[in-house]
Amino acid sequence: MARVKAGKTTRRRHKAVLKATSGHRASRSRRYRVARESLTHAQAYSTAHRRLKKRTNRSLQIVRINAAARALGINYASLMHGMSLAGIEIYRKSLAELAIREPEGFSEVVKTAQAALPSSSPTGRLSYSVESKTEEFEFRGVPKCASKNLTIF
Repeated sequence: MARVKAGKTTRRRHKAVLKATSGHRASRSRRYRVARESLTHAQAYSTAHRRLKKRTNRSLQIVRINAAARALGINYASLMHGMSLAGIEIYRKSLAELAIREPEGFSEVVKTAQAALPSSSPTGRLSYSVESKTEEFEFRGVPKCASKNLTIF
């Protein structure tokens, strides 16, 4: 049986790796062994950083929406809650673009969300009034009064 040489296959594989690493610096783009390792790492980084890019962009969108909403007197969490109560379904990406490019339209969304919130306060937080009571109570079996006579344990 004749010997099979892998010249064409090897050369094609080497050329493909060197072509993929053409932008890398120094011997990472010229020597096959180093280029192969550089390409492996580059592919791993690109996979991880695609996910990181999504996370970073979402964070940036939230910051932009929050800044624009606070300028109109409401915070991000209350705005999103009001939007869900009002039935407004806008993606965060679109809402961030709306806040930057169309401030009038964004303010209309904010007004609608504020109107849908359960309270009349601009932040949407409920306010409670607590009356102070001065009655006697018992703590760990020791009766105490609400006066300034305190028992230290």
